[in-house]
Amino acid sequence: RPPRSTPKPSSAASDVYKRQTSAFVKTMPLEEALQVSQNLLGRKEQFPNLQYPLLRKINHQEQGVRFNKPVNVLLIFIEGLDRRYLGHTIDLNNPSHLTKWFFYNMQADQENESDSNPLPSQIQLTPFLDKLGTESIYFKNFFSNGDMTARALFSTLCSYYPRRGWSVMRARHTHEFLCFPEVLQKAGYLREMIIGQIRDRNYDHIALFLARNGIQQFLDENSFPSDAETLGLGLTDESLFDFVYERIKNLRSKAQPYFLSTLTVGTHHPYHFPTTHPDLKAMQNHPDKYVPALRYLDLSLERFFSKMQKEDLLKDTMVLILGDHGRHEGIGGSDAAARGGHFLVPFYIWIDPSLETELPTRTKLVTNIASQVDIGPTILAMNNLTPKLTPFLGKDLSCVLNTNCLADNLAYVSGSHDDTIGIVNQDFMWLYRFKTKTFFRTRHDGRYPEKDLAFPDSSSEFTDMNFPLYEIKRNMFCL
Repeated sequence: RPPRSTPKPSSAASDVYKRQTSAFVKTMPLEEALQVSQNLLGRKEQFPNLQYPLLRKINHQEQGVRFNKPVNVLLIFIEGLDRRYLGHTIDLNNPSHLTKWFFYNMQADQENESDSNPLPSQIQLTPFLDKLGTESIYFKNFFSNGDMTARALFSTLCSYYPRRGWSVMRARHTHEFLCFPEVLQKAGYLREMIIGQIRDRNYDHIALFLARNGIQQFLDENSFPSDAETLGLGLTDESLFDFVYERIKNLRSKAQPYFLSTLTVGTHHPYHFPTTHPDLKAMQNHPDKYVPALRYLDLSLERFFSKMQKEDLLKDTMVLILGDHGRHEGIGGSDAAARGGHFLVPFYIWIDPSLETELPTRTKLVTNIASQVDIGPTILAMNNLTPKLTPFLGKDLSCVLNTNCLADNLAYVSGSHDDTIGIVNQDFMWLYRFKTKTFFRTRHDGRYPEKDLAFPDSSSEFTDMNFPLYEIKRNMFCL
């Protein structure tokens, strides 16, 4: 029972009950941050709810592609798929060809490479992904919003930016969000996710979070056949895709459309890979193990994709492939490029030919800025499932097939490795590292790191409202 009279807390104890103030609120009023964020994200849309200030009404004037009926969705996350490594040929006689210094010579490398007639000592690193890029809507300036798997999954599935500190999936796994799998649930979709390792290996609570937010069945390493091949952190990529193949056959036997997502693990440090292919045997002593691991991933994905197409298992299906984030290792030739490289991922939207009559074109190279928060709104919009009132921060990317709708699009990034936040606009990637109070400027593609710039937080460009860089700093901190 409580005491008859409650003593007043001491001044020290009283301080414990005082509401903590965010360091960001000390730099600007919350009202200003919300107003700027609404201007950046709203794109002339309304924010009708004061309690949920980023909840907005969707403006359907800029419509993209719409299917006549809901289609199947296969979403493939490739662990650490760094787009700087795509389109390269490995020279086995030059083992430093793809080390942290290769970005200096990327343009020269690409000009000298001959994919059609490679030398006996040369191996194409990602021939399948390179070919898929020509058969897809391919976003060459796409970004991961976070630099770790749980952060990237949250941004992709819930169309919301990652938070600083612990990931949302880890710290808020008992909370309910409106993530797009839940919208698919209301539309009658079957919803599954498959990973090739134990679901809570890193205590990220991914399965618990997704169970509350729209995923019907979560399958991990314990769900695989006992003879499935494991190596390193979990299932090999080939074993994972074999299991995905079986699940899709099962899902297609049902009357409902399906959403299936999966996450590979082979390109995760320390990069274990089977030497079952001549290319992998030749590359097994490469000094950067990410390189042969990426080659193995490309081989596994090609085998899976070819098998699915041959058996017509991708009919009425849109396939989305992206990296959950870039490489964990900070490489790139400059501090700015090394930190920005965590977010450089590719994004493919491949549409099965059975749906091409509903598209103006199945293929397009998109150079505008896009990021993971745009994926959910794109999937929902193309299937005519966009809620009229939505908390999603992303945009329907399918509009690029009809109009130049992404000219003003931007990406916000947040990295836990370096405690970094940033904004990517049409010109550059701008980053701020809290530990050193430094701003960085780097290119979208990680090239020419010798031209990257670094500014101290006290630089007049960022503190004087008359300088154009002040607005970049304000937007970054507001978001």
